[in-house]
Amino acid sequence: MVKIIEKTFLILLLAAASFAVADEDESNISNEAQIRTTIMVEQSFATNACNAELEIEYYQKGSSVHVESTLTNADCGASSGSYVIQVRYRGADRQTHSKEFAESWTRTDTAPVLDVKDYDIADDVDIIRVRSRKLDCSCVPEATKNND
Repeated sequence: MVKIIEKTFLILLLAAASFAVADEDESNISNEAQIRTTIMVEQSFATNACNAELEIEYYQKGSSVHVESTLTNADCGASSGSYVIQVRYRGADRQTHSKEFAESWTRTDTAPVLDVKDYDIADDVDIIRVRSRKLDCSCVPEATKNND
């Protein structure tokens, strides 16, 4: 899909000058210019995109955080994708820090994807928050499912 964005810019330059003439007449000078620009923007949407949901539960285990995640996808059965687990914590220096852990998932049926992991953070930290970010989901095309 190509979307054409047209912007019209009106540049108005006003230059006022007073000239002393013998009869002391004043005159104003103004310039106007109009510029028209067309920008071509290609937009493409994956035809196999899906809307997955990720629920997480977590608790701190010493210098790590224990995360249990459940991924569901009502759009299609066989699917795959990725997400990021972001851990926000207060370090021994009393400053707030965060770490991100990239994860990927795949499934062949409609069952939820369950994942249990411990992420090492650092010694002497207090976990503030754990959340998921950048959840991506793609349905496996029908032709690929039938060939497997």
